[in-house]
Amino acid sequence: MYKKINTVIFLLLFCAPLFSANYSKLNQNWRQLSRPPFVIYFQGKNQKNAEQVMNTVLSSCSKLSGELGAKLDDSTTVFICPSEEIFSQFVGKNFPDWSAGVAAPYKNVIILKSPNLLPDHADNTKIVIHELTHIILHKAVNQHPIPRWFDEGMAVYYSGEKAFASGSLISKALITKSIIDLKDIDEVLNFYRDKAQLAYQESYLAVLYLFEQFGKEKVKQIISFMGKGKSLDQAFLETIGMDVVDFEYEWHQHIKKKYRWRFLMDFDSYLWILILALFIFVFIMIRRRNKLTIQQWDQEDNTWQGRDDFSSSPWDTDDSD
Repeated sequence: MYKKINTVIFLLLFCAPLFSANYSKLNQNWRQLSRPPFVIYFQGKNQKNAEQVMNTVLSSCSKLSGELGAKLDDSTTVFICPSEEIFSQFVGKNFPDWSAGVAAPYKNVIILKSPNLLPDHADNTKIVIHELTHIILHKAVNQHPIPRWFDEGMAVYYSGEKAFASGSLISKALITKSIIDLKDIDEVLNFYRDKAQLAYQESYLAVLYLFEQFGKEKVKQIISFMGKGKSLDQAFLETIGMDVVDFEYEWHQHIKKKYRWRFLMDFDSYLWILILALFIFVFIMIRRRNKLTIQQWDQEDNTWQGRDDFSSSPWDTDDSD
């Protein structure tokens, strides 16, 4: 069901408590697509995407609720922003430009960029599931604080964002000794793009390791303990018998064995680097050879000039007779 929305007051009152942005210029006409418990607001050109987003959240909600242990009873609102300016008005100008979406779990709000704003107009389906996971996970822990690495790792795990599954970034970080401590990922919104990508890949691979080693039921128990007010550290101890520090140590040993040389699989990238390096090497060698050849010619010219000055030709005659 669609409804036309022209009021700015609704957006001001609804969003101002969520983000520190100025909404005085948010005077666009919005349309509404509503299927409980979701309401999606969008601009005219994003109608098809709004329908796709609605189908995605409806089909994903039940699975996420079951596996995370929380039912989404409250209405959840999704805004699809048709421009970078409107997205900034929602999230604030200081929000990182690499972000394609953001969730406000305390208000059940998701802010998305239109696919038209994404590289190659990429489908934002996985981004929707990522942000919806944040909403349901925070509901499952009764809005208690969640370490960022666990929060983002769970969101990537359930959204199936394959870009973080290769391990190539973490492989390079192992070689360069630039692995980010899991606790430091709390500052991910202050990271530059490449470091943020690494932080998300680390978060995903840490959560993946947790699932692989202990199973979904243990992860669900961890979330349940957090919902009772326990920290992630306490929840880990009571569920898997180790704290987060010990878990991170074991995870480090795992990724060193599994991902240390994974960067070599990015063959295409390294092939072009190798070709470029070979081209530069050949160019330098040709210049050096040409320079040596010219120097040799100069030496030969000087030698012949010396002979002309101090010796006579076989055809010279002595006119003194």
